[in-house]
Formats: sequence, C-alpha cells, structure tokens
Amino acid sequence: MTDDPIDFDIVISRKPEPRREVLFTCLICGREVEKPSDWRLRNRALRFSGPICFGCTSQWGSKCSGPVFNRRNYQILRQLSAITNCLQWEIKNGHRYR
Repeated sequence: MTDDPIDFDIVISRKPEPRREVLFTCLICGREVEKPSDWRLRNRALRFSGPICFGCTSQWGSKCSGPVFNRRNYQILRQLSAITNCLQWEIKNGHRYR
C-alpha cells in the first residue's frame, strides 16, 4: 500500500441502446420494420423493401412464374400478390381475425 492520494471510482453502466430507425410500417400486419444492422445490410439475400414486410409477403403472396427479369421485379410481384390475396380474404370473410 502506498500513501498516494489517488482514488479510483469504478463505474459500471450499460451501453446505450442504438436509436431505432423504422423503415416502414407493414400495410397488412401493422408491424414496424426497423433498419437492420450493418452486417445484415451487406448480406445480399436480405433486402428490405416496403410497404409489406417479409413475413406477410411469404404468408399471403404466391410464387410468381413467367419472365421475371430481376430479383426486384420478383419481390414487387410477390408483394402485389400478397396485398391482393389479403384483400380478397378480407372481402370474403369480413373483419375476422387473420
């Protein structure tokens, strides 16, 4: 032990959470889709495009056949299919729980 007048206070605190950035709100389920982290943006398979989330697109949308020239066209056609299928279900079944 030394007689130095140095005193250390150790403070442990949580790292602040990053700010939420909402890209869009899904038209079908109403879920807010957040901006993904940097490592997920680099992955070519994960492309987030509104206004329908990936879960609703895969649940309500049907697979497209025919000449789809690029991936973006395929995603747009599948989202269009999802919103029309959801609207048809809503018309046939009323406002029941989906």
